Amino acid sequence: DAARLDKLFARFGATVAGGTTLFRYLRLPEAAGLFSALGERGILLRHFAQRPQVLRAGLPGDETEWQRLEAALADWTSLREHRTKETSP
Repeated sequence: DAARLDKLFARFGATVAGGTTLFRYLRLPEAAGLFSALGERGILLRHFAQRPQVLRAGLPGDETEWQRLEAALADWTSLREHRTKETSP
């Protein structure tokens, strides 16, 4: 459901900026990176060229898809944090 998806994305730093019961709009500076990272795992999002910080995510269809999405978000967050540590003085 939409509220569950909102909470999941919020846990990983993505701001939900509305949507419907079937999809949610996300706003985050690293939208292109998240788009690529999830796409590599077969999780498709919509990325808007005219709004580079916005993605559209559909609701997962079943519990297995929810788990895949959560694992992919956790991996993306871990990788992002690792890169941040490497570039920090």
